Amino acid sequence: MRLPIASLTFQVKAAGGVRDLDALLAVRDLGVTRCGASRTAEMMGQARKRLGLPAIEVEATHASGY
Repeated sequence: MRLPIASLTFQVKAAGGVRDLDALLAVRDLGVTRCGASRTAEMMGQARKRLGLPAIEVEATHASGY
């Protein structure tokens, strides 16, 4: 028995080329539900700035090579 296509649900992932918050919002408007991005921290910083939220300060420490 074949299922009607309308009963199928799936997610669409954008990967590659999504380098800033504007690009992320643009692909989301196209229907993308997941995004693979290497600049997530930068995008979150852009979002916080647009929302008027303070930047998150992170202090990295070196411990046993990790």
